Amino acid sequence: MIRTAFIAVLALGGLVAVLAFFLARGTEADVTQITVSPDQTTAPAPVASPEADKLYYLRDVDFDQGEITVVLFQDGRGRPQIIRDQSVLRAAADAVYVNTTTTTGQAAGSFALTLFGAPPNETVVEVYRDDLMIASVSCTNTACGSFADNPDVDHADLLEHTHPYDVIRDSFDDYQTYLDAILTISESADFMLLDHRPRRDFPQERLTPSLTLSLPTVVQQTGETFDQVAHRDAIRAAVTPHIPEGAELGPIVINPLGGALVADMDNGQPITAGGVPISFPHAQFHSVRITIDGISELPATALDAITEATTRRFNVDEDFERFVQDRLQSSCVDCFFLKVDGIYVEETRLYDRRTEYYGLTYYDLREEP
Repeated sequence: MIRTAFIAVLALGGLVAVLAFFLARGTEADVTQITVSPDQTTAPAPVASPEADKLYYLRDVDFDQGEITVVLFQDGRGRPQIIRDQSVLRAAADAVYVNTTTTTGQAAGSFALTLFGAPPNETVVEVYRDDLMIASVSCTNTACGSFADNPDVDHADLLEHTHPYDVIRDSFDDYQTYLDAILTISESADFMLLDHRPRRDFPQERLTPSLTLSLPTVVQQTGETFDQVAHRDAIRAAVTPHIPEGAELGPIVINPLGGALVADMDNGQPITAGGVPISFPHAQFHSVRITIDGISELPATALDAITEATTRRFNVDEDFERFVQDRLQSSCVDCFFLKVDGIYVEETRLYDRRTEYYGLTYYDLREEP
């Protein structure tokens, strides 16, 4: 069974001989793709050797328009190589090429690598004008990529003129600072994005920071009506003076938690009678949260003021003490506590927040970064 499957894979690899590359060339806003593949509608005829398909990736570049930069990949040095010397690039225009031709055996190898998770195509050269890509060459990984045994690639002496660089991975929590950094990169010869330029959604859209607060849990005496409208008004009045101009109050969410169970202070487990948890009948609880858009933090003084202004708590101490003595037949009131179905909040605190974050990766091309 194993031997049969192995022969089947080899046969399939022989039939799926893949020759693919794309040369993306055009304006900075419209990079054209060109794909070349053998005709698979008829059985391939035996040939002694495939025709060479060399792409001279600088031959048609107009060096009189802007500054040209070449980025070379998969050259064995472990990271991209950047060439910016215009005279060197001009001199090499008719010499440098990538042969994207592959044989049936190499295509089968590429197909097998794909089955194991390796990408079938790899980018080997990118050409930029003023930091915007105008051409790109890729081919199957076994033809001229990282898995090729003897790739037919000639970069002439370009690798002798590579430009030193550092890769900077920056981040910003302020949108204008992020935009200013992009502008600085675009206007400076010392920095470039090149292959680190995002292919879409660039620059990022502005993110709106937000802050969600958990406010003091409302404790209402059983049987009394809880006026949620009035409580929401009180919350808005308490929070508004502490947020900056431009920030907006989001939804105020009030959820009923029901009553509470009497629990053991030592282990936190509800006290039971006949296997049934004992509930405290004298109080009802409500959780309260508010979201503020436009900020991601508030000072402690603001949180304290909001706590003081929004605490609505029926004093259950006397009722709880009598309940422990009468129902639980215990004089140790401190041995028990009220456990609600949720989180009991005494002071305003952070529940969740979303901060602004903008990532930017680029090349520092100064001679001594």
